[in-house]
Amino acid sequence: YVLKIQKKDKTIGEFLKLKCLYGLTDKEIAEKLNIAERTIRKYKSRAYYHLAVFANQVEFIYEKTYHFSLD
Repeated sequence: YVLKIQKKDKTIGEFLKLKCLYGLTDKEIAEKLNIAERTIRKYKSRAYYHLAVFANQVEFIYEKTYHFSLD
């Protein structure tokens, strides 16, 4: 999933790769990508949303609030 997301948005893909595959913290990811930790927080919700979409776990979107189906 991460590689497909990386083709759509490089920053989000890199965040997910470093977070999910390597288990780095947000601070470590910010240092690796040479961006502010604040910017990481901006991308984080969209990154997890894209990951859920690819995993078919998004139930619905209501007023910019995401509701996930977790099994």
